[in-house]
Parts: sequence; structure tokens; C-alpha cells
Amino acid sequence: MRSGLELGALVATLLAGGLYIAVIAGQDEPVGLVTWIVCSSVGAAGGTALAGVLTRRRRIRAALFSFTAAVDIVWALLGALSIGAAFVPGAVLAFAAARRRD
Repeated sequence: MRSGLELGALVATLLAGGLYIAVIAGQDEPVGLVTWIVCSSVGAAGGTALAGVLTRRRRIRAALFSFTAAVDIVWALLGALSIGAAFVPGAVLAFAAARRRD
């Protein structure tokens, strides 16, 4: 069983990404390049977090969660003082999971 840090990073990243995508979809603009970039990067971050939860090798898990943390931090900064703040918990948990030693 994986730690709460790892599962928390996965859940927080997916929830923040879903919220971010819902906000973008709710705007009266057509789906454009920015929407695809957000969906792709959040999907990749969620995928790497899931892979990190499932892998047993510490170095691989650290690399996967480091990527998740980096994506979360980027979206937190790009969306600063607004929806981007939702990515901060995922970034913190992913960073902590990446540094965790078994």
C-alpha cells in the first residue's frame, strides 16, 4: 500500500486539474490551444502521479512525482491569485512524495 502522501498528490493533482479544465470549459471562448495545453499537461501530471503510486522502485517514483510537482507548480504560478492556488496542495504532496524514502 502506498503512503498518504503519494495518494494525496494523485488526488489533489487530478481534482485541481479537473477544476481548472471546468473553469476553462465554462468560459465563452472556443476550445483553443491553451485548453489543449492545460488538458495535456494536467493529464500527464496525473498519469505520472498514478505511475508513481503503482511503481515500487524508489528512484523511478521520485522522478515521476518530481514531474508531477513541477507541473503543479507551473500551473499554480500561471494561475496565481486565482484558480492556480488549487494546484499548491498537489505540488506540496508530490514534492514530499518524491523526497520520501522507503
